[in-house]
Amino acid sequence: ERSRAEVLEYLDERGVPWVTDPTNLEDDALRNRVRRHLLPEMERIAERPVAASLARLADAFEWEREGIEAAADLLLERCLLGPSGAGDELELSVDTLRSMGEGAASLALRAAARRVAGPGRAPSLAQIREVLELLASRTGGGEQKVGDCLFRRDRGKLSTFRVDSRNMGGH
Repeated sequence: ERSRAEVLEYLDERGVPWVTDPTNLEDDALRNRVRRHLLPEMERIAERPVAASLARLADAFEWEREGIEAAADLLLERCLLGPSGAGDELELSVDTLRSMGEGAASLALRAAARRVAGPGRAPSLAQIREVLELLASRTGGGEQKVGDCLFRRDRGKLSTFRVDSRNMGGH
């Protein structure tokens, strides 16, 4: 990786013209405020450059996220009562979800929500906790709306439906 100064020096040595986007000097965009204010302050405090370390951390995080999503899909497969697919409804085993512990169950529930509602629709941790409470309940029934999903428990089965986030029509 090369610093901005190194890239500009390289271009100057070869007579390659370059321009600076004037919006990069404005603080309207968050990325500009981070680059112009936060990174220099972090480097001042750390007494060393931090951008390369943050880039490596972001790469590592992306790999971890991909791995966690793959593991979540495998955990979801263990919980399915019927054939898997990307349909509008999934049926999960309450006993299997309970047996895997809250951390693994939360991953399976997030994977179910993604599969039913679509990517980018993963519920928040707070919403997943509400579904975990539904699983732990001794009443054997109930439902919890999570974004574009409705989790409905009927004894040992937890059904997951896609619902319109603006109304509860359908199921």
